[in-house]
Amino acid sequence: MTDRSSTFSRASLLTAVAVALSVFPAGPSHAEDNIKIGVVLPFTGPWAKNGNESYVAMEIARDMINAQGGINGKKIAFFRGDAPDPSAGKSEAERIITRRASS
Repeated sequence: MTDRSSTFSRASLLTAVAVALSVFPAGPSHAEDNIKIGVVLPFTGPWAKNGNESYVAMEIARDMINAQGGINGKKIAFFRGDAPDPSAGKSEAERIITRRASS
């Protein structure tokens, strides 16, 4: 793996963790109809093919889980963010977190 792709992979992983932590806060659960997950992947740029293929796989898994009643009766919903590079990933994660906090 090149230094650039390794850096991008680490940045993507850190972004995913930050979004997951914001979507699933510690403490008492909130009464919501859906489990909302931020998905930050490269949908444009040189890594777009990988990002789009990964998203399709996530959609299939989400649809299969939702078809079986979801998780504890709650359906999974995605917030999609485009991250063609690490700085865009950070911006998209912040946008999703802000959107999540206001909804």
